Amino acid sequence: TLIIHSVASICLQGGLYFLQLFDHYVCSGNNLLLLSVCQSIAVGWIYGADLLYDNIEDMIGYCPWPLMKICWLYVTPAVCLGTFIFSVVRYKPLKFNKTYIYPEWAYALGWFLGLFCVLLVPMWIIFKMTQMEGTVRHSSKNTVLPIQPLGGSQREEELAAVGVRSGVGHRKDPSPLQTQKFN
Repeated sequence: TLIIHSVASICLQGGLYFLQLFDHYVCSGNNLLLLSVCQSIAVGWIYGADLLYDNIEDMIGYCPWPLMKICWLYVTPAVCLGTFIFSVVRYKPLKFNKTYIYPEWAYALGWFLGLFCVLLVPMWIIFKMTQMEGTVRHSSKNTVLPIQPLGGSQREEELAAVGVRSGVGHRKDPSPLQTQKFN
């Protein structure tokens, strides 16, 4: 019945108002910017820039630029956070056709819908961590580590299965883009 109610609310007279409210608060840049801040912090600081750097080296066969670590740790989170703060500071209430001003409850509904979509990610993390055995510190450490360590004999068998030479990291007949090295 929720789907029927949602579709009916969009198809009826007030549907365009609701659609614009949903589009402005849920699908806008604020939610995406907040998620990108969280994601860049998770990749750079929680998972670790060094571990990601090593993973990428294992995948492509050569070291990426060391500048990438600085970007993962500082540049990307700072740019995303700065853009998010700027968009919140420059926030203007939504108007329909630049004339109709939504009531206060509609703004509250829009912010609730937007925050609910963003909060699903940390709520899922908390749910998964409560399902794991051990202490919170042990569970949080296990959630950011790969299931199987990269490298070693199993990794070389996987690489050999897809046609990658052991120790080199390139396919048997590499294209010019695959052999280009930046270090």
